[in-house]
Amino acid sequence: MTEAESLRLLAYNLQTKGKSLDVKSLPLEDRILLGHALDSLTKQAGSILDRVKQSLREEATQDRGGVPGTHHFPQVQGVRCSVQLAAPQVSIRKGADVAGLKTRLGSQFGDLFRERVLYTPRQGFADRVADFKDSILESRVMRTVEIVTDTPRVFFKDG
Repeated sequence: MTEAESLRLLAYNLQTKGKSLDVKSLPLEDRILLGHALDSLTKQAGSILDRVKQSLREEATQDRGGVPGTHHFPQVQGVRCSVQLAAPQVSIRKGADVAGLKTRLGSQFGDLFRERVLYTPRQGFADRVADFKDSILESRVMRTVEIVTDTPRVFFKDG
């Protein structure tokens, strides 16, 4: 059995056996050890997947001669794979002196660049708004933002 076949078998076993596993009924020790093993496996699988995707990107780019569009690989055992080659994007370099360029270009600046203003709440936003004396204004300001709470993260490390 080749390495690739062995890894595909591992993936198949995870898909089939993992569906019926009642995790909540496992003892705490088993949940921790299983979580650690799966976390390690996920990291390694991610690394392998990154290399596989990179090789497919390179092959698709070469096959299409770098021309943007979708490259479809031949179907293999019912599995389809395609790579979307995006058109190059033009963006302003980080740290570029846009203000200086705007002065230098004058009216031509608007022909070349579109201005966009981005507002982001400052650190301590909620505390500052809570200090408002005007509750209507406070309510209006809070309706303009969305406060998202991240899901608690779980980490595993070898002893």
